[in-house]
Amino acid sequence: MKLLSWLLKNKRPTPPASLAVDGDGVRYRPYRGEEVSIRWGELEEVAIETTDTGPFAEDFFAVLTARGQTVRIPQEVVGFERLLQYLQELPGFNSEAVIEATGSTQNAVFPCWRRGA
Repeated sequence: MKLLSWLLKNKRPTPPASLAVDGDGVRYRPYRGEEVSIRWGELEEVAIETTDTGPFAEDFFAVLTARGQTVRIPQEVVGFERLLQYLQELPGFNSEAVIEATGSTQNAVFPCWRRGA
């Protein structure tokens, strides 16, 4: 019992994920891991990914691909709505795919935008 009390008392808090979105691009730092920066001009593809793990686990992600690197940003991170607003401003962005994804309870990927398409 003493060990459990000590562990709970001395547990290091897990830093929250962070997301910053502005006119230059996106900066995302997951709960664990390195910060990833994507400038709007480098963005190649955008999709929404859903899983069958909700509602008890995150099940809705924005998937951004730039410079051959793919980043999955969960809907639960603060700033996700702002990210979605910026993405929807991309020329030719398929907002209908986002709407379809919000109703999904399956493992699925909904392509929303591709550079040059």
